[in-house]
Amino acid sequence: MKYISLFSGIGGFEVAIHAAFPKAECLGYSEIKPSAKKIYENHFPDHINLGDISKISPDIVEDLVKNGCDLVVAGFPCTNLSSMATLKGNYSGLNGPKSGLFYQLLNFLRIVFQKCPEVNIIIENNASMSSENRDRITKSLQTLSNRPIYLSKIDNAELSVQTRKRLFWTTFPVEKPTKCLHEWKDILEPLEIIDKSFYVSDAYMNGMNTIIKQKNSPYLVFMRKSGEYQEFFVIENPEKNGRTRYQLSMHSDTGDKPPYAYPIGKSRPICAGGGGGFSNGMLIDRRAGGDDQFLFRYFTMKEKERLFGFPDDYTKLLSNTCRSDVLGNAVSVYCVNHILKYIKL
Repeated sequence: MKYISLFSGIGGFEVAIHAAFPKAECLGYSEIKPSAKKIYENHFPDHINLGDISKISPDIVEDLVKNGCDLVVAGFPCTNLSSMATLKGNYSGLNGPKSGLFYQLLNFLRIVFQKCPEVNIIIENNASMSSENRDRITKSLQTLSNRPIYLSKIDNAELSVQTRKRLFWTTFPVEKPTKCLHEWKDILEPLEIIDKSFYVSDAYMNGMNTIIKQKNSPYLVFMRKSGEYQEFFVIENPEKNGRTRYQLSMHSDTGDKPPYAYPIGKSRPICAGGGGGFSNGMLIDRRAGGDDQFLFRYFTMKEKERLFGFPDDYTKLLSNTCRSDVLGNAVSVYCVNHILKYIKL
């Protein structure tokens, strides 16, 4: 297996590739973010960084694949494509400064396909993009070859705990996952060893004004202190019977409509960048007490790595803030593991 990795991040594709193909050879990778490079270089010190994809000349690409190439993988930026981009006010689709790098990827791939017509690709991006942008990507990739381009939508929650819906474009068909491989017990560290610095602070809770009322939610959630834990009492809408999502789920919300609704029993997506709340990795740890008591805390760094399928302490060279950031931008190793089962060399 000879492969090229673009927009490589911390090496999620590489972890999966080398697990499936222990003798795989990386012909080159492209990553410019310093924190991501630090982690990548720690785990793959012999790989050659090609640098900024927009500055890789056609001659370099031709030289890379002169002796063949089996696979090109890439997770180009979703910065201007995802639903989050609309909330942040930087939605410009494939015309955006970050997501527009797709066309640099396309130029790179065009040269590879000319030299290696049977090369395979795995291209990843956020599933929340518009159908217009999704179709533009598919049509653009289809111009590379007479071979069909397949589009798969895979949710990491189908394989593990974290909800993370992504689109994958491949040159080979990929079946939907049929078996979840991991449960919460495979992700969470023992409660007794978790440092209390990962507990949500009283100051944060006070900042939420004690009473939490979410949009589209029929519930009010009251908080009071109970020893070392935060204890929540859920007052249900009298017109609605049954237990709330807070009472049922290890990590969830009370929203009932997209984009706020997530599968009960699954984690919300871990997002890159700053911010608080569930998007920054908060967890309702139901191991803390009974049905109406739980620990409101943050995921530990090991737990975040496990949510993506990375080995424990994979990102330990960075500060916790940087670790959360690079993981939030990472591809799910579980999903790539699944896809690689269908590749034909």
